[in-house]
Amino acid sequence: MKAGAASILGSVVLPRGGEGLAGSCGQPCAAATGVEMVVNVLERRGISVGPAVRARVNAGGDPDDLTIWVIRALHVKDAAEIFLDA
Repeated sequence: MKAGAASILGSVVLPRGGEGLAGSCGQPCAAATGVEMVVNVLERRGISVGPAVRARVNAGGDPDDLTIWVIRALHVKDAAEIFLDA
């Protein structure tokens, strides 16, 4: 991981009681934390998250998808790019 990406992830605040994407609180909590992580990473990088992207991220409760989107959020130039297949 690039140094910039590590500092962005280090500065993203997780909700209290959350332990990340694989926290002990189970899948619903992990999904909520993943949704927040995706949006937080994009916004922290100065990338605008419009209503359509926010709605799609909120609808995606699959932890695997959320993990992929968080990783992509570290590198994209536009928020909608997190949904593009590589």
